[in-house]
Parts: sequence; C-alpha cells; structure tokens
Amino acid sequence: MMPHTNQKITANEVSALMCPVCGGEKLIGFEKYLGCAKGHIYDKARQGYVNLLSANQKNSKNPGDNRMMVKSRAKFLNEGYYQPISNTLNMLITNEYLKPVKDNFHIADIGCGEGYYLSNLKQHLDSHLKVKANYYGIDISKEAIKLAAGHNKGILWCVGSAIKLPLQEKTIDIALSVFAPLYLNEYHRVLADMGRLITVTPSTLHLIEMRNILFSSITEKEKDKLVKKAEEYFTLENCLPLTFKCRIGVQEDIESLLAMTPFYFKSGGEKKAELLSLKELTVTVDVKISVFKKRGE
Repeated sequence: MMPHTNQKITANEVSALMCPVCGGEKLIGFEKYLGCAKGHIYDKARQGYVNLLSANQKNSKNPGDNRMMVKSRAKFLNEGYYQPISNTLNMLITNEYLKPVKDNFHIADIGCGEGYYLSNLKQHLDSHLKVKANYYGIDISKEAIKLAAGHNKGILWCVGSAIKLPLQEKTIDIALSVFAPLYLNEYHRVLADMGRLITVTPSTLHLIEMRNILFSSITEKEKDKLVKKAEEYFTLENCLPLTFKCRIGVQEDIESLLAMTPFYFKSGGEKKAELLSLKELTVTVDVKISVFKKRGE
C-alpha cells in the first residue's frame, strides 16, 4: 500500500515511469516524491528531479559526465551554436510525428544531458501546437540532471540508466537520442508500437577542423553503421543530413566545445594547448538525424 497518500497526486506526471526496484510497477507522482504500489519511495530533490539510478547500476561513485563537462556543454549550447540542430528536430517532430496527437503523449530524451534539446522542443510545442504531452529527461549524470531541473520545471528530470531505463514497456511515443550512447534493445522495449526513435549522430566531417588539430590521423566513420546496428530492432524510416559552419569567436567557447566532446580525453596535452591558443575557430557541424520505427510495424 502506498504511504502518505494524503499528499497531492499530480495527474499523468509520471505515467510512463517504472520503479527501478520492482522492474515493472508503475510510479505514481506525489507532491514531494514518487512511489510505486509496493511502497518504494523516491524523493524529489530540491531542484525537482528524481534519482532512479539504483546502486547496482553505477560503475563509479558519480557516473556520467562530470560537472566540468556539463557546465561546458551548457555554456556552449546556450550560446546558440548548435541551434540549427534543435530547430530541425523541432520542425521534424512538429510536422511529421504529432499527427494525430493522442491523449497522454509521452516524449523521452534519453541521455538528455543538461536538457537543451528537450527544453527547446517543449517550448516549441507549447507555443505552436499547445500539445499536452508528458516530457521525461533521463541521464546517468546527476550533475547534468541537476542543472536541467534548475532551468526547466515543466519536464520530469530523472537520474537513470540508459542500459535499463526506468520506463514502462510500450509507453513512449517519441524517444530522442542526441549524441548519446544507444542501447537499442531498451529503446525497442519502451517505445509504443507506433512510436519513433529519433537520433542525432555525427557524420564524416563533424568538427573536422578541430579533429585535424588534435589528432595526427583521422579514422573515417563507417557509413550506415547505425542502420546496421539497429536493424535487429528497427527499420530506418527517414534520414536528414544537416551540415553547417559554426564560427566560434571566443576562446572560452572553443574550450567549452572541446570539454564537451570525447576529444578532450582522447587528445594529448600539446595538441589541446595548440587548439586552445586560437582566438577564433570555424568548425563544420555535420550530423545525421535518423528516424526509426519498430520492426514488424
């Protein structure tokens, strides 16, 4: 029996979430916590997020991106450098995947980081379609979720693992993965039968100017690697290439871009120093936005 049931229930707020302990029970939203019918309780932090990451899902004390990486990415994204990616996602979802809009529509950004793309999507849908959707931002980094929750209260932000998502089966209508690791079996499990997985992944020329400075040789990305990886669970429905130039005229922003990429750890100190000595840098943003539907649909 659920304790403290005299507290206010927020309707539909967590109707897609699953108790990570039970592995199947639906989580119900109360004013200050979430709980399942078997009595497992998850308190909401002061910022409003919920920690649904169990101890056995951690590979370190503080898994995921650290505070430096999170703050660097937030600073860079908030300057608008990657806004064309966000705008393209918003228009694609608005024009193609919200017709017809049903009640209790569920959108989840898995590996959401500090929440830039999901927050922009919600703002866009609120202003253009007045969509009454439930939004979930999930990331294993507590630092990222804490920052996201502090900036946008209209989304349910959760610390959770993408390997075992705290989401019920067949509940998510749109799942986003923007530059995040892909665990396709889990996306398949949580997506509704008519749901869509939308990914943003780097293409061949992505940040090529930065890579040429940091590395003596560049390994070319395997073509259609994601499609081949996904074919056990999904069929590719749509693919939108997006390429644009991005001029970074502030040294601090060049440093932020480096800190938010894997290049920060993979490159040597001298090469990083060379990059960070630049007063400005123009980079190519080259990504692929892919839309997948579940096999057998």
